[in-house]
Amino acid sequence: MLEITLSVAAFAISALTLGSSFRVWQLGDRRSRIPVLVFLLVPDRGWTLRNVGNGPALNIVVARKASHTDSSWLDPTRVPPIARDGELHLAWLVPGTDVDALGATYQDFLGADTSRPGRTYTAICEYSLNSVRPGRRLPNWSAEQTEPDWIRLRRARQEIEPA
Repeated sequence: MLEITLSVAAFAISALTLGSSFRVWQLGDRRSRIPVLVFLLVPDRGWTLRNVGNGPALNIVVARKASHTDSSWLDPTRVPPIARDGELHLAWLVPGTDVDALGATYQDFLGADTSRPGRTYTAICEYSLNSVRPGRRLPNWSAEQTEPDWIRLRRARQEIEPA
């Protein structure tokens, strides 16, 4: 009887160890492929969104706040995916645009491993400090409520250039 109990206990401990090892590996693998977006103010160029993470960022929507005291985000703009070590110049944020805070929601591509969509993250830059958090921290705008970056850039250039 003691031998059976020890065998069952050894099997249970092995199963728990295998399960926890697999979960740790899975989390490490996911973290090694997560995109991390940060906002940079580049001299003589303006605002840039850079991916300093290890995976591509998809379905990116960028918005701004005109004032730190504002609770609403303005100008939600869809931008193309950004590859690992890639960046995108936010050219529609021309000099003179009120920008006290920038935010971006985006997804990773890890949903391709499962039937679920990729995980959503939010990057926010306020007071020249970047933070990245899991989940959606900006409004969930529909495609009709956002505008592609190339249209917003065209409009910004028309406002600057004299007619």
